[in-house]
Amino acid sequence: RILYLHSDTPGLDEQLQTRAHWADGFACVNDRIAERVMQARPDLSPDRLLRVLYPIDPPADLPGPNRPWGSPLRLGFCGRLAHEQKRIDRIPELVNRLDAAGIQYQLEFLGDGPERAWLERQLPDRKRFVFHGRKSGAEYWSILSSWDALLFVSDYEGTPIALLEAMAAGVIPIHPAIGSGGDRYAAEVDPLLAYPAGDLTALAALITEVAQWPAPRIQTVRRRASDRVHNHASA
Repeated sequence: RILYLHSDTPGLDEQLQTRAHWADGFACVNDRIAERVMQARPDLSPDRLLRVLYPIDPPADLPGPNRPWGSPLRLGFCGRLAHEQKRIDRIPELVNRLDAAGIQYQLEFLGDGPERAWLERQLPDRKRFVFHGRKSGAEYWSILSSWDALLFVSDYEGTPIALLEAMAAGVIPIHPAIGSGGDRYAAEVDPLLAYPAGDLTALAALITEVAQWPAPRIQTVRRRASDRVHNHASA
């Protein structure tokens, strides 16, 4: 009986109290979840706990780290357009802060969800804010790999698959420091990329700084991102 844990959801510790003792082993997608399992099952033998890597299958023709840097900066959000967990209700305030900073950017959304119509009303300028909806296959990879940076404003995550796939394309990951796999990967690319959770002032300042990074740093960070997720590739 294997318990597979793929997200650090609210109430996970309480759920483990009632479920952890009937499992013979655990598969966890990041170290933080593995730590929670060990807290619930201190008697667990190490060979009963498996740290798994999400598999990704990027196409062979992804752009390399030397591709042009966006002008304007192309920011992307990939995932469910919802207030719960993903906290897209924070996006309009972030936009206001980026506008106040005076940087040139375009923000694209890849995905769908219950609050998509609400967000579209908050961001009516279709030249600056693009809603692609759900995509798959070559179209999905084409959009994802065209971004300069992928951002998250979530309250909680496991290890977002979209983050791994974007990193494979050399997209710079920007993730809140919420103790998940996502911010660990972002921080390994560059410590600045794991910003204080829920702090939109810090996030806007980080994006403004990233927009001004010199080309050598951008290429280094892009290469570091793609190298970091190399072991996730299914091939």
